Amino acid sequence: MSMNMKFDPRSQAKMNQAISELARESGKTLKEVLPSQMRLLATDLAYNTTPKGKTKGVEIPNMRDVKARIKSIYPSAGIVIYWVKSKNEGAAGSLASYIELKKRAKAQAIIDKYIPEKKVTVGGFDGGKLHRNNSRSKSIKSRLLVFGYTRVTSYANKTAKKVGYAKGGFATAARMLGGARGIPSFAKRQKAPGRGIVTGSGKTLSVTLVNDVRHIRDSLSKADEVMALKNRELMVGKVLTRVQMRKVTKTMRKYK
Repeated sequence: MSMNMKFDPRSQAKMNQAISELARESGKTLKEVLPSQMRLLATDLAYNTTPKGKTKGVEIPNMRDVKARIKSIYPSAGIVIYWVKSKNEGAAGSLASYIELKKRAKAQAIIDKYIPEKKVTVGGFDGGKLHRNNSRSKSIKSRLLVFGYTRVTSYANKTAKKVGYAKGGFATAARMLGGARGIPSFAKRQKAPGRGIVTGSGKTLSVTLVNDVRHIRDSLSKADEVMALKNRELMVGKVLTRVQMRKVTKTMRKYK
């Protein structure tokens, strides 16, 4: 799923008006102001994309967090057996046998009886779908016990290497508009697909931000997208106020 930035028309109109006013008040052309502000919007969007924030420091702790999250959603057989053992040692022994013999139904019956609060389902690996569905939730809503844990480990390692990949789509777009300053290095290192496109001129000038990372909506909600736009609108307003104040101060000095 790619994401072409299309905002609420009213919010977008307010943003366009603020940028046009900033260009006029600062004595610059729209072409000088609009692409740079859209570059900053790409930075704002990257900030709101999980893992949220600038996340200063090295990449490895973030990778470790991703792996831990995945392995919480896909608990190992040993962990599930331990959970059951804390309730009934005999049942834990039976569960271990059923897992070894790959008897899903019998293993599921014991899990449902002794640890229903863990919400564990026994089944084949789903390619990471459950992880993606749980990616934006603080609590884990459901878990999957997979027989043959190497597939989970492989998925965890592969996914961890892509920490910042969703942010990276915005970094790519930002570079096309002047640079990816403000986006963390672990995201900028990713070769993630994205575009910052400038078309037209004068009143027809337009900038389009595109994040072509698949499953981008797993990492950036519509609410966080709108929040990024509002933040950029606020920042443009602050810059505009400073420009106007400097003009007032300059005029006052002229007539002293």
